[in-house]
Amino acid sequence: MLAQHWRKTIKATNLSANTERGYLYTAQRWAEWLTEQGLDFEPDRVKPHHVDDFIVDIIEATSAANGAHHYRNLRVFFGWLVKRDEMPSNPMDKTEPPQVPEKITPLLSDEEHARVLAVCRGRDFASRRDTAIILLFIDTGLRVSEVAPLKLF
Repeated sequence: MLAQHWRKTIKATNLSANTERGYLYTAQRWAEWLTEQGLDFEPDRVKPHHVDDFIVDIIEATSAANGAHHYRNLRVFFGWLVKRDEMPSNPMDKTEPPQVPEKITPLLSDEEHARVLAVCRGRDFASRRDTAIILLFIDTGLRVSEVAPLKLF
């Protein structure tokens, strides 16, 4: 029920649809986790160790980055609960966010770039298009999600 009230607050503050989805997904996962743990209680009974246990379970099931994402969202949710007088204090004030190791993506060598470009050899439209896309990746560092929506005019 509180999550639905929070949803209305998110809508009222005109946050993006992605932000809303992320916040509500975290609230849903939190509620499911509490149920799985047999912890069916009011928010004001949440202790810092509950938050830590929840985040550890997410990290072990997925990744530290995902745990950090849910940590941030849960911090906003509990902050909202405190602001709405549903809780006396935010249990997350006594917790620390997970450390997320920097993920370094290895770069291709010049020889590997040459082999990728060799696959695109040809004079037809598809070969020239593919060569242009590969060169765009190499020269700019764009991601697939940034190149995919590009249109040919």
